[in-house]
Amino acid sequence: MPLPGDKDEKTEDSGKDKDKKKPTSSPAKPMEAKAVNDAVAYIRSLAELRGRNADWAEKAVREAASLPASEALKENVIDIVATDIDDLLVGAGAWPHRQSRQSRDHSRHERS
Repeated sequence: MPLPGDKDEKTEDSGKDKDKKKPTSSPAKPMEAKAVNDAVAYIRSLAELRGRNADWAEKAVREAASLPASEALKENVIDIVATDIDDLLVGAGAWPHRQSRQSRDHSRHERS
């Protein structure tokens, strides 16, 4: 039994060109294909410039792929996973060491 929204092949094309299939992953129009190819070339060049995974970058553009943070780290899509600003600064090398929140708060009060 067909569900609402399902397309019936017989009513859709009356049996004509049943063997012809439209490509599912390539854009239908030449301008769309050009835009996708340009985006792929751009993202691949950025990934290569920054030493990232260019194959995954292309997949992200062509297939709208995404990854959880832990997988992105494994696949060389990102450098660090930061849980807060301090992690980000330490991971980026902008903060030489990790202080506990309590010692940072204490230092702030002493300076006031």
